[in-house]
Amino acid sequence: MINIGTLSRHLNKTGLTLSEAAFCVRVILDCMTEGLERGEEIRLKGFGTFSVKARGKTLLCGGGKNIPKHNRIIFMASRMLKNTVNGKQKRKQNSGKGT
Repeated sequence: MINIGTLSRHLNKTGLTLSEAAFCVRVILDCMTEGLERGEEIRLKGFGTFSVKARGKTLLCGGGKNIPKHNRIIFMASRMLKNTVNGKQKRKQNSGKGT
């Protein structure tokens, strides 16, 4: 969970209001959700990759029970994110110029 103070500092860098930022985040998450529903892989450079893997099988022991097929969402963190979280690499500051 991100606290309001942290969020406000980052919003000040962008010039967006809280409601504008919330709208942008909602649009991005909706696009990601739709892509995952279609089975697409979502890559966020410097953050990680989201993908969908189909699951389900027939168990041979226990009377041949079936585990119904379902989709599982997988997230694999990027090397940069892992290193940043583990203190091995400083996070690059965004210049705000759309790079």
